[in-house]
Amino acid sequence: MIMDVADDIVEMCTQAVDESNATKRAKVDAGETLTNAQKSRAVLVTYKNVGNINAETVVSRNRDLKLLHTLLCDMGDSVYDWTIPVDNIRPVLNWSGRWGPQEDAMLLVGAFVYGFGNWEAMQKDSKLGLEGKFFLEEAKKGEDASSKPIPNAIHLVRRGDFLLGILREHDEKYRTYENNMKKKVHTASPAPVASSSSHGTKRRADSEISHSIDEGGSRKKKRRATPTFTDSESSDEWCVLFHVLLMPGFLIAVTARRWTKLRRRRNFDRSRSN
Repeated sequence: MIMDVADDIVEMCTQAVDESNATKRAKVDAGETLTNAQKSRAVLVTYKNVGNINAETVVSRNRDLKLLHTLLCDMGDSVYDWTIPVDNIRPVLNWSGRWGPQEDAMLLVGAFVYGFGNWEAMQKDSKLGLEGKFFLEEAKKGEDASSKPIPNAIHLVRRGDFLLGILREHDEKYRTYENNMKKKVHTASPAPVASSSSHGTKRRADSEISHSIDEGGSRKKKRRATPTFTDSESSDEWCVLFHVLLMPGFLIAVTARRWTKLRRRRNFDRSRSN
């Protein structure tokens, strides 16, 4: 039942986002100029008496966690040795303590292992090396914000979203590069390409893509507001169920299950064809 509800929510949110984008395009095609408020307005939906669900957050997190799962699902314990395949990622600003590429990578590994937003569990995992680097309780104290150590939960959400975006951009550019290389090879010669050359292609792709992303990241961009979920005050049982669906790690657990089945199916088909 939970899987069915999760599918319903993702499908509903996807449809809402598509309809919102189509409405905006229609207005632009009709010659109307969209205001900044119209462009940035959140797409909110209601499911079983649970209101104010941010559809864009559901869609983007589901998409990004699928990619993260694809990259890390077969690594086993070596997942703690993983590094983000992009160099010179924009560093954090004014965070308390040391925070660099290693911490960025482990933040995403923690999202894979425990679920995006499960900061407490990440801190307790000594393999991640993030102990003492989150200041979750400090944000709850009634002190001047400028004097509080960071990162707290909101900073971690923003950093996690930023890193997932970097990862997505790298994957998209790699796929584009790979497709272009295949077209060039096909045009130049119909002969099959040796498997050893594929590793060289990937190395060249990673190098060129990282350079491209580095250049893009060096340009100062306006940070988008972090989308959030807001519950209604309904005591309906669907509220309880929806809170379960929003528990840290639920989306990635659902994604992992789906992709594991898909991967097994593909391996079975390959073994039959061989």
